[in-house]
Amino acid sequence: NELKSQFRPSLITIWLGANDAALLDGPNRLQNVPLDEYRSRLASIVNAVETHLSEGSKVLLITPPTVVDSDRTLKDRNNAAAGEYARACVEVARAEGVAVLDVYAHINSTYPDELKRKALFVD
Repeated sequence: NELKSQFRPSLITIWLGANDAALLDGPNRLQNVPLDEYRSRLASIVNAVETHLSEGSKVLLITPPTVVDSDRTLKDRNNAAAGEYARACVEVARAEGVAVLDVYAHINSTYPDELKRKALFVD
């Protein structure tokens, strides 16, 4: 309650799933969170945050981003798996009645050609 009275954010963003979507047969497999568990944990996080929100505060879920498969030197993630987690994030947002920014769908639909998407990711 003390934090609630000190901080009154208008928007809380929750952006999870990129590491959770690590491939089970990849070098970062220990980061993988099974899809059903990801859904459940994400819903739990939303519920926990909502219990502490100030009046007027909103929650925004952000889907995992696109993966540019050809840029992965470690074959630890791929765009298809990221898409599964992105869809799960959208489902959780709908079920919990919170807003969602579908970064994955936006990037993939705006830049369907992987070579064009690649220009967005320069790190």
